[in-house]
Amino acid sequence: MADTQAMDADTAAFLREIDKRYSDKYTLSIKDAILSPESAVKLSNPQQTISQMKDDVNAYFDSLLGGMQDEQQKFNVELENATNLYSKVSEMIKGKAVAASLPLINPITIERNEQLEETIVISHTDSSIEPLIHKLVGISNYVADTSTKYKEYTIGSWLFSGQKVYTLAINPPASLILGMETARNEIILRLDTVLQTL
Repeated sequence: MADTQAMDADTAAFLREIDKRYSDKYTLSIKDAILSPESAVKLSNPQQTISQMKDDVNAYFDSLLGGMQDEQQKFNVELENATNLYSKVSEMIKGKAVAASLPLINPITIERNEQLEETIVISHTDSSIEPLIHKLVGISNYVADTSTKYKEYTIGSWLFSGQKVYTLAINPPASLILGMETARNEIILRLDTVLQTL
């Protein structure tokens, strides 16, 4: 059965480059293994081959990231700043939610219609943030912490659900590194899914 879930354009581009690099090594491309796991069964040793593909994907991204030490250092500082901002805003939200007896949840997932949400993105705290949070808590039935974890860092995002839905989010740092690691993780996850079908 094919993995038909859409792959984002960046991940697909990295996958094409990886397949070019290792085209002589495998009789089945990594892309074909992901999109058609049943074709991997026909390999002489499918589990070993898919495991080697995973190793090669990791080696490819390690080589790209290895030359980006300055970018990594800058990205880590930005992530640290985002995590510190998350901590400050999270404490404000917790305090206001507790004072208003409002449930503050950490859901696994929330089905949402982002077109109907109003999103407020911040990059720092100032004297206007606390009154904003107070107002958002005051018009909400609950608050959901929908923050994203990345390694030991947290990029904050909170959903305030009431008659209207608001999202308060911390502006995430932009970096090629995050895109590369996201693509690596998606490709590895998809190869793991292929391994599970063998």
